[in-house]
Amino acid sequence: MRADANSAQLTATPAGDAPAWMVTFTDLVCLMLTFFVMLFAMSVPDEDTWQEVVSALTQTDQPVVEEEELSPRPDAERNVTVLDIPQAANLDYLVSLLRQKLDEAADAPDIILNRTEDQLVLSLPGDTLFEASSAELTQEGRSAVQPIAQMLSGIENQVRLFGHADPTPLRSGAYPSNWELSLARAVTVGRFLRSGGYREDMVIAGMGDGRYGDLPATLPQTERYRLARRVDIVIDPEATQ
Repeated sequence: MRADANSAQLTATPAGDAPAWMVTFTDLVCLMLTFFVMLFAMSVPDEDTWQEVVSALTQTDQPVVEEEELSPRPDAERNVTVLDIPQAANLDYLVSLLRQKLDEAADAPDIILNRTEDQLVLSLPGDTLFEASSAELTQEGRSAVQPIAQMLSGIENQVRLFGHADPTPLRSGAYPSNWELSLARAVTVGRFLRSGGYREDMVIAGMGDGRYGDLPATLPQTERYRLARRVDIVIDPEATQ
């Protein structure tokens, strides 16, 4: 009995300490774990398998779009609207240009140029442009309007045409009143300017003898009547809208 008691005392493990085999087992597990980690680190993964893994990890609900250089669609080019903003010419420049063209014309009529603060007025004598009670341009009238049409073809200023007449009532012809005759003459000049190259919208009006009183009363009546029969071409400093 004494021997058994002594043997139990020699093999007993103190309370709270792990058995000796547990220490050995733990060391073995650590060595094996280190060994497998080293093997994994030294291995080369299969590329296809690696791509599948990456795709699975990065997969989203949205499709993957490859970046590429974007080019404009053909229909987008057709839908582009180019704004052509009209540019008005300087009136002082137009005065010098018109005087040069009139000087070059050998048979140019007596056209009156009036440069005001805000417009340029070209008064064309009606007796040169038309026959009496007629709204058809004569050959001399065409020659008179031709240099003006050439000048206007290169500008985008607003142009207004006003036909005028003297107070003498019309007794015959195709037009029953001076107002209708003055309007028809302004329209004729406007058509000639259009055929000469001016493409902007024009304002055309017949004034009849409504502006006869604006002429100087000191002039002889025959001179006032002659000046009253005219077509005014008014050029504004602004471009057409």
